Amino acid sequence: MFWRPERLVQFEHWVGHIPFAFWLIGAARPRTLVELGTHRGNSYCAFCQAISRFDFDCRTYAVDTWQGDMHMGFQEGLLEELRAHHDDRYGAFSSLLQMTFDEALARFQPGTIDLLHIDGTHTYESVKHDFESWLPLLSSRAVVLFHDINVHRENYGVWRLWEELKEAYPSFDFLHSYGLGVLGVGKNLPPRVATLFESNSELAATVRNLFSVLGERLTAGLRSEAFEKEAGALRSEACALRSAVNDQEVQKQALRDQNAAQLQALQSEINAGKRDLEARFASDNAQLRAAAESARLQKDSVERALHEKNVQLEEMHRKFLEVQRRSFAAIREINEARESFRVAEAKAHNLEQDMVKVVEEGASAQRRATEATELLRQIENSTFWKASFPLRRALASQSPAARRRARRLLRLAWWTITLKLPSKLSEWRAVQRALATGAVAEAPLPAALAAPCIAAAPLPDFFEIKTMPRSGRIAVVVHLYYEDLWPEICAALGAIEESFDLFVSVQSAASERIVNDIKSFYPLAKVLRFENRGRDVLPFVALINSGVLFNYELVCKVHTKRSLHREDGDQWRNSLLVGVLGSNAHAERIARAFDTDPDLGVVVAQGQIYGSRQEHWVDNRSRVIELGGRIGLDEVASGTTFPGGSMFWIRPFLLRSIAGLALTPNDFEPEPLGIDGTTGHAVERLIGLVCRDAGMRIEEASSLGGSYPVIDTSSARADIVNPDMIAYYLPQFHPTDENDKWWGTGFTEWANVTRSKPLYQHHRQPRLPADLGFYDLRIPEVRERQAALARQYGISAFCYYYYWFDGRRMLHRPIDEMLASGRPDFPFLICWANEPWSRNWDGGNREVLMPQSYEIGWVERFAADIAPMLRDPRYYRFNGRPVLLIYRIMHIPNREAAFDQLRKSLKQHGVDDIYLCANWVGFADEELCPDNPHKLGLDHYVGFAPHRTAAAQINDVVRNLVPEFDGKVYSYESAVQNAIESFKASSEYLHPCAMMGWDNTARRLHRSHSFHGATPAKFRRWLRNLVVQEQGSVHGSQSMIFINAWNEWAEGTYLEPDRDFGHGWLEAVASASGIQPLRRSGSSAV
Repeated sequence: MFWRPERLVQFEHWVGHIPFAFWLIGAARPRTLVELGTHRGNSYCAFCQAISRFDFDCRTYAVDTWQGDMHMGFQEGLLEELRAHHDDRYGAFSSLLQMTFDEALARFQPGTIDLLHIDGTHTYESVKHDFESWLPLLSSRAVVLFHDINVHRENYGVWRLWEELKEAYPSFDFLHSYGLGVLGVGKNLPPRVATLFESNSELAATVRNLFSVLGERLTAGLRSEAFEKEAGALRSEACALRSAVNDQEVQKQALRDQNAAQLQALQSEINAGKRDLEARFASDNAQLRAAAESARLQKDSVERALHEKNVQLEEMHRKFLEVQRRSFAAIREINEARESFRVAEAKAHNLEQDMVKVVEEGASAQRRATEATELLRQIENSTFWKASFPLRRALASQSPAARRRARRLLRLAWWTITLKLPSKLSEWRAVQRALATGAVAEAPLPAALAAPCIAAAPLPDFFEIKTMPRSGRIAVVVHLYYEDLWPEICAALGAIEESFDLFVSVQSAASERIVNDIKSFYPLAKVLRFENRGRDVLPFVALINSGVLFNYELVCKVHTKRSLHREDGDQWRNSLLVGVLGSNAHAERIARAFDTDPDLGVVVAQGQIYGSRQEHWVDNRSRVIELGGRIGLDEVASGTTFPGGSMFWIRPFLLRSIAGLALTPNDFEPEPLGIDGTTGHAVERLIGLVCRDAGMRIEEASSLGGSYPVIDTSSARADIVNPDMIAYYLPQFHPTDENDKWWGTGFTEWANVTRSKPLYQHHRQPRLPADLGFYDLRIPEVRERQAALARQYGISAFCYYYYWFDGRRMLHRPIDEMLASGRPDFPFLICWANEPWSRNWDGGNREVLMPQSYEIGWVERFAADIAPMLRDPRYYRFNGRPVLLIYRIMHIPNREAAFDQLRKSLKQHGVDDIYLCANWVGFADEELCPDNPHKLGLDHYVGFAPHRTAAAQINDVVRNLVPEFDGKVYSYESAVQNAIESFKASSEYLHPCAMMGWDNTARRLHRSHSFHGATPAKFRRWLRNLVVQEQGSVHGSQSMIFINAWNEWAEGTYLEPDRDFGHGWLEAVASASGIQPLRRSGSSAV
């Protein structure tokens, strides 16, 4: 690898890797070598030179058209120039194949190529095609080289393919000289090559540095040679130029003399010509004045004609507008007439039915009257009636009370005569016993008045739409109850110019004709059949619950609203449609507004923000609060608004809370429905409550303005820097010897999570994971997936809890494997969890399992232990300084001296100037931290909610609290409000922290503490306020916000996807930061 290359032409792209090429030939000793893309031949001749020097049996092939490409340019004569060097030296074992890569495939047998170098066209598609085409020809000991893996310019995609391949094969990469990737494809790699792939990070860095230095030496030599040649050429050119300058001076003097004579003669000619021109100018000037006057007259004539034409055009335009107005009015009148005819026809039909019923009832009443008359006649003619006449006359003269007593006695007498008295007495005794025991319920409504309890029909199958690829960032949801309005809806959808996915719900009995009509305009539309229940809201909720709408950035919802209870129903529908889909510019303006304003939640048509009047709530409040209690919305605050008409644009994040309601079809009332007070009306209003809860706004489309810059908010503006979002990370989810001993074999935190049960109404327990499942942190793919999710949604770093007890480490395996493997490539820092481990899970001193004693020399031992982590290039730095957190700062004796010694010890281990912070916590058995961290030798405090977070206790407010509960229930809403206000007042020395609720029921059961009512919407409001405050106070410098936590499942605060809100907690982080997670990853949310 220290040889001087025999061929080193002026094209330095590959020169820096020639020393590694020499080493690789000796290490791999390939039997067959193929290079795809040889160009000038620096790399290929280096391979051939090494094979010749090592003198072993090998056949080599260079495949190229030698005509150039989009990256190297197009040149002629390359092959001839290369053959002049190559053929005599290497022709015995090397062949230059002038053809395309695909044409060369047929020349090789499968499994024969030991070393393949791919350096052709560098687009992602081309290099991927080359690799996949030649892969079957590679042997069991094959190695593949990829050049330019460190080039990220336009039309260069080698780096992207390399990122994919190195996840599947052993690999090693060099970043100098545009980057070279070494991929171990074979199963039986040469030992020395396999050792390269298995090298640890320190050895790998040494290897990279060695070959970088050797390569740079060659590159510098090549550049020096080029500069020397260029300098020689310039020197020769300078000498020639000096000689030419001397000759030119002699010529210039002769020319000066000649020019002087010529100038004198020319001056005489010029004077004569000047006199002639002046005479001609005078004549031409008169002609020009005459032409100008003629042109002026023509201009006046043309202007008069244009004015007349403009007047005619204006008159024609006025007539056109009048005709258009009359046409539109006629169309409206025709539509109104059609609707009036339809309504009249329906009324006539109903009247006809009513008349039939009236006639039938009249006939029935006539029959009953005839029967009653006949019965009365029989009674009056009966002997009993005649005999009882004196009794009736006597009763008529009595008081009403006496008459009632007499009727009762007569009834008893009648029951006695007809032998019914025993059964009546039995019924009376049964009623008395029921009343005595409280078993008699309130009398039910008459059957005619009671709402029928009808089970809902099953929902359609959503499997296909759950797995469908999305066409764009917008989902449009249409409920098509009135099929005849499809043309109107279809025309309105034309306002959306960018690609979108269409979901249409129709009645179960909808005709195939309407389905075909929809498909004819939108072939990829998903048409779903629903029972006519819940009107447009149930299908929308069903789509929300399926998860498909969370794969989009925006959702537009419309439906065929007729509102037959209103005289202006059609006009209302038209204004709603025009308000959200009025034109291409209108729809684009709405989409751009969402792009530029992270606090914009819902957009409605003009005049469709409801809630300001009491009648909007009076018949709906109880159902809203009944359902809202499931998602922490147990009151309707003053000023709450909601989108009216059920047509709007919305961010799917807000629909996470609607999904959290877990509504089923049976939650929706069957038809016929009232105009208010139903589940559908409650959901419509809850969308407004959720929007307010998330700290977002509902805006009318007309108020959005006319100009919004098209920007990608995933890239922050230069003058506004998003704070770094750092999530606490619990490395507990894997078995350890200590946990096996203390809690039972195989114990992890998942054992606590799955045993939890709800303790009061709407208590969200157990908390169960979704996407990642009950994972094991010993599995590298789990850690990679966690980092990918964090990166996608805007998490900047993981803060691992580090458990260190006077030199004994616990729960360290995930961190150790992350350090050793270099994966995931994601920023991290540590928080020393310096509290005793106890059986009560709260760091108290009851039944201590692992004490924290701070023995003599602990500082030096601790510094030596953590220094390798702090030196890792992935370790998170704040303004260039590695950040170290300590959980319980007041638990440490002689704190100031200890921290001074810690800084010194870390410097001795190569870690300079740490940024030392402590968590802002409080414990009953410790004094509180002083307000100024500098008094303790610290740089700053870091929040750790729920510690020192004020919240209202609501044990007496929550319903159905189990009797044995001996813990505390707090209001998450009050915690959010108090945390926002308190941080405004005390942020000088505190990096803030937010939490997704807190609930350690899984650990402490009936003695637990929980924050009730936490949702992604409330969490987003908390976090958004912190982001805005940080952006306003740090003025462009780096800032941090901590989140408790990434995966504290047993304490009920985690960002990872769960079964209640899916990716909602992560989406709250992205929304608060103003980024679009679906643009940062090709994956879909769930």
